[in-house]
Amino acid sequence: MASDRYGAGTAGETPGMIRWCLHATPCGVLRLGAFGGRLCLCDWADVPARDFVVRRLERGLHVRFAEWPNERLRPGTGLPGIPAEPESNFPDNPDDADRCVLDCAARQLDEYFAAQRRVFDVPLLTVGTPFQRAVWELLTTIPFGATRSYAWLAAQLGHPRAVRAVAAANRANALSIFIPCHRVVGSNGSLTGYAGGLAAKRLLLGLEQQPLLR
Repeated sequence: MASDRYGAGTAGETPGMIRWCLHATPCGVLRLGAFGGRLCLCDWADVPARDFVVRRLERGLHVRFAEWPNERLRPGTGLPGIPAEPESNFPDNPDDADRCVLDCAARQLDEYFAAQRRVFDVPLLTVGTPFQRAVWELLTTIPFGATRSYAWLAAQLGHPRAVRAVAAANRANALSIFIPCHRVVGSNGSLTGYAGGLAAKRLLLGLEQQPLLR
């Protein structure tokens, strides 16, 4: 089900459509998706096993994926002219709002990988069970540059024995980077499984140890 906190919205002239594009990053290609003026997907496009995330969004929102014409791949080179505060600059057409969200998400990802951004402010839409959404909400409280263990997450949720369930919720996260599941490590500090691969997780954690460029 869709998160009550973020809300689902509607798709205006093209009801039941998630707008999406591909965005190249130093970690690999990400699939970005927007619905109702909110980002609902930022996931690893080159990991076939991740298709279950797309299917869950389609079922949970009762929609299907659409594609912006001629924009299959947007390279990570920055997007000049995109407003810094998307929610205050949405045009009336909801499809344009989705386009604005995709562009803003891509720009903020570029800034993040260029060590120019630590906090994202793109409006998000999460789709999952109440337990999954509680895990994802907790992930957003992990500070930039810090890590937490699966056991810590389970304890914070009041279910200290639910470590495997917490790990499964991390794996089901449809908003990688924006909801930072890469900041979760093993109890001994070791890197554990990550949807984008351990090399991507290592790169993200290393990036967050660098000083912020001005």
